[in-house]
Amino acid sequence: IPMALGAAKEIERCEELIKNTTEAKGVLKTGCEQKEKALECGNEKIKELKLKRVEGVANLREKEVELAALKGEVDLLLAVGEKISDNASYITKLEGLLKMLNRQCSVETFYGIVGMKSILDKIFTCIQEEGFDDWLRDFNINRKLSELEEKITTFHRIYKP
Repeated sequence: IPMALGAAKEIERCEELIKNTTEAKGVLKTGCEQKEKALECGNEKIKELKLKRVEGVANLREKEVELAALKGEVDLLLAVGEKISDNASYITKLEGLLKMLNRQCSVETFYGIVGMKSILDKIFTCIQEEGFDDWLRDFNINRKLSELEEKITTFHRIYKP
């Protein structure tokens, strides 16, 4: 009997232990399932972020190409702006000389042609120094320069030092 009582107590203790272990296993299994779901959600999120990163990198490359093209256009515009500034400076210089020639021509109609030669020389020196070949290709400018050249030839025939 004492042995049977001891065995019954031992069986009862083992059953209690099995019951507690089964409950703990159920709790752990539920926790594990929740963690697996969280891990699965995390993996999905990582996949989405990787996809967004790939799209972002591709988009960034496109923007870099656009930026490089815009930078080239800006450089071109700056170069053109500098050329325009140089041309404006040249035009201002030439305009001053032409105004001086106009005033001198008005004066010379009364006093003779002697003073005009130096002014015309300054104007043509100014044009030659700048060397605006692309301007000379312009039909209107080329025509006016041809007319001016004809007048200079006539002037040189009239005025012989």
